[in-house]
Amino acid sequence: MKMVSGFNLYSLITKSPKQRTGVGFICFRLTVLFCLFALSPVRAQEDEAGVIDYFSVTNQPMSEVITQLSIKCNLNFTYDASDPLMDQVISFEARNSSPYGILSDLLANTQHTFKKIGNQVVIYKRDVLDQVSAREGNPPVNNPVVPEIKIPIMTSQPEVMPAFKIDTIFVKDTIFRIDTIRIVDTVYVTKKNNSTGIETIPALSVDHFQNSTYRQPGWAMGLSVSPMASDFSLVNMQKGWSLRNFAVDANLARNQKRWAFSVGIQFSQFAQKFDHQYDISTGGYYMQDTLDVYYTVIELDTAWYYVTDSVWLPLNSQSYHFDRINRVGYVSVSGEVEYTFFHRPAFSMHGKVGVLVSILAYRHGVMIDDDNVPLGTNFGDLIFSSPVVGVTAGVGSQHRLGEKMDLLINAFYLHYTSSPISDHVDFKPISAIGLSFGLRYYLN
Repeated sequence: MKMVSGFNLYSLITKSPKQRTGVGFICFRLTVLFCLFALSPVRAQEDEAGVIDYFSVTNQPMSEVITQLSIKCNLNFTYDASDPLMDQVISFEARNSSPYGILSDLLANTQHTFKKIGNQVVIYKRDVLDQVSAREGNPPVNNPVVPEIKIPIMTSQPEVMPAFKIDTIFVKDTIFRIDTIRIVDTVYVTKKNNSTGIETIPALSVDHFQNSTYRQPGWAMGLSVSPMASDFSLVNMQKGWSLRNFAVDANLARNQKRWAFSVGIQFSQFAQKFDHQYDISTGGYYMQDTLDVYYTVIELDTAWYYVTDSVWLPLNSQSYHFDRINRVGYVSVSGEVEYTFFHRPAFSMHGKVGVLVSILAYRHGVMIDDDNVPLGTNFGDLIFSSPVVGVTAGVGSQHRLGEKMDLLINAFYLHYTSSPISDHVDFKPISAIGLSFGLRYYLN
């Protein structure tokens, strides 16, 4: 509620024309000047509103339009920022209009009106103020309240002194806004059916603390290739590790959550680069030969004499040069057991062990030991061990490439339990380390 106070000057009468030039007339003139200065702020505020030559907006919210009008006419507007009217987008154009006329055109065809209270222009809904006015028994007020000012009138009655009357005008304005937000939510409680959990018991135990699912139990096919470093050597004077080894295998696997069992066929080759040269030379010197022997006896002493002859033995040289690759190949039947100890949706790590039964497929090369130096013995003249049994162990990772495809990378160690040549125990069994790259395709 705001209160505006002012005064109304009803009448002003002087005594006589003679007294107008006296002290009373001077007081009267001072009173009129005081009233004019008191009314000047009201006129100044009304002049601020003035007439706007041109006002135009295009596709702007009502709140932005009122802001531009406030800047244009230097008036203060008050409104409810949450009112839906302030979000409406409008286009408007006016020429040579007052701010109140422009505001009336903007609020036309709406449920809103405005009212000037002091130095504020309040925009509100009509029904809110009408309800308050009807409750108090007063009609709604839609126009700004302007204090009534009466101009003093001078009469010829000399006996009446100037009189002043002050009136107080009370303006009551109450705006009510009530918002109610209701949120209704329905919660349904149903009984869980436990019969489905009994029907889907996994073949092996599952770690239920994992946050992702495993591959469904079923069959899978795999193919891999493995470069290896091996200590295969059938030459006594040249031993060491070589990278001329590889293995290719195909397998059929049964997947059971964390476990996988596989059988497969593997082809492997072990090779050694053998490069060595022997030079054997004989002769090149005189060889003495004894032709006859005689002696003489002088007193008690016997002297022996030898008749010799020298023979020149010519120089004889033999050179042996070996530059070849010794290699053996095996065809193996393998079986492996794999266990996953770390699992994520797209990545897992596992360990595995396996056994191989290998049969000799081919052999090419020369064996050289202490008994057959320097000529050596061809592999074809030797009896190789076949079959030979090997064991393997390793760790690896599994990367999911799609719904039915995984990439497997394994590091492993392979060791055969017997020497490659059965009748030469001087050569130790073959050992190798390798890195396997493979794909596994799931059939289910």
